[in-house]
Amino acid sequence: ILEIPNCVDLIQTSGPAQGSILPPGSSHTVSYMATDACGNTASCSFDIEVLTNTTTDYCESQGSNSTYYHIASVHFGQIHNKTGDDGGYGDYTSICGSISQGNIFEIHLTPSILGQDLMYWRVWIDYNHDGDFYDLGEMVAYGAGLNTVSGLISVPSFIPTGTTRMRIIMNPGAYPVDPCGGYGVGETEDYCLLTWGTSGINSEDDIEHRNQVVRLSETLDSASENTIQLYPNPAVDEVNVYIEERGKIKEIFLFDLNGKEIQHWVNNEIGDLNTVKLYDLPSGVYLMHFIEKNNNMTYRKLIVSK
Repeated sequence: ILEIPNCVDLIQTSGPAQGSILPPGSSHTVSYMATDACGNTASCSFDIEVLTNTTTDYCESQGSNSTYYHIASVHFGQIHNKTGDDGGYGDYTSICGSISQGNIFEIHLTPSILGQDLMYWRVWIDYNHDGDFYDLGEMVAYGAGLNTVSGLISVPSFIPTGTTRMRIIMNPGAYPVDPCGGYGVGETEDYCLLTWGTSGINSEDDIEHRNQVVRLSETLDSASENTIQLYPNPAVDEVNVYIEERGKIKEIFLFDLNGKEIQHWVNNEIGDLNTVKLYDLPSGVYLMHFIEKNNNMTYRKLIVSK
C-alpha cells in the first residue's frame, strides 16, 4: 500500500493502465512522477514480469498423424494464426485473444486440405479457469465441412477475469470424442484467452448460466449472403425475414446472447417472406439460425432497438 500525503500529486507516466490484464510471459515497466506543493518533482520506475501459469496443468491431447490433415488457420477474437503441421499438437498458448462476458465473437477454422475430405471440429473453452474442459457448456462449438467452418460464439454473462485456455481439435471422418488423450489422424491446437468478467466470481457460480453449443458451418460465399435477408435491421416491433430458397430451410431458431431460445419455426411454418413479431423483446442483439435440410447452418445477427 502506497500512502501519499495530501500535498503531493502522483501521476503514472508510462506502463500499462490501471486494471489492465497482462498476457502471461510478458514484461512491462511502470513509471510514476510525484510533485509536491513547492513544485519539486521526483520519479521512480519498477518492472513487472508476468509469469506463465504453471499451476494449471491441462490434460494432453495429440493426434498420431497430422502430415496431411492438420489445422491451417484459426481466427477468433484477436487471434489470427496461420499454422502448419505441428506433429499432432500445436502449443500456441503464447498467443492470447481477449473475450468479455456477454459478448459475441466470430470464429473461423480452416483445414490444411480444402474441398476434398470432410473435417470434423470441436472447440472447448475453460470458462471457469479450473484447468479442465469438462464443465457444463465448455464444449462451445462443433461442426463439419470441406472448407473453412465459421460461427458466432456467445460468451456467458458471468465469467471470471483472468487467463484461461481454448482447445481446438480437428479430425477427418468423425467428431473428436474427448478434449483429452491421444487419437489417430488429425491435430489439436491450444490458445491463451484473456477473459474480462466479474472479478472474484466463484468458479462454480456460473454453472447454470452456460450457453448452448454453437454449430459451425462452412463459410458463406458472397452470392449466398443475399439469399437470406432481415429488414429493417435494426428493428423495433417487427422484422421481415426473406428467404430466397425457402425449400432448403427446415428450421429457424431465434436466440438471445445467453443462448436462450426465444422462438422456433419448423418447415411448414416457414415461407418466402416471414414477419416476426418483436413486441415482447427488449433492446439488444439476437442471433437467428437457419438450419438447412443438409444440416448446414446459416446465421444472421438481428438488432432490436426500442
